[in-house]
Amino acid sequence: MKVFAIALILLLAFFVAPVSADDIKNTKNNFNLGNPTKFLTPVDKQMHFIVGAGISRLVSVSTGSLLLGFIVSTTIGGAKEVIDQKTSGTPEFNDFLATSFGALFVIVFN
Repeated sequence: MKVFAIALILLLAFFVAPVSADDIKNTKNNFNLGNPTKFLTPVDKQMHFIVGAGISRLVSVSTGSLLLGFIVSTTIGGAKEVIDQKTSGTPEFNDFLATSFGALFVIVFN
């Protein structure tokens, strides 16, 4: 069961689509099979994953609670997307998901 959970987390974290806001604006089909680089995870999502895992781990080690680390990390990720929506940023639900999967990654591999 643990192997299935790990595979699912990695699959969802690394293949989150649409890949970026520019792809949404410039193309109608985000899964362009002619361009295999579309399936690679954009650096933006990788950074959200890493920051989500980092915050979760830092809070978990500091407090001794994996759940609190997950909650704090996902809350910060959600707040960042709300701030992006209110300002001139580019809010994306997939950014929030990538941050959350990073936080979940810490729980699975602890």
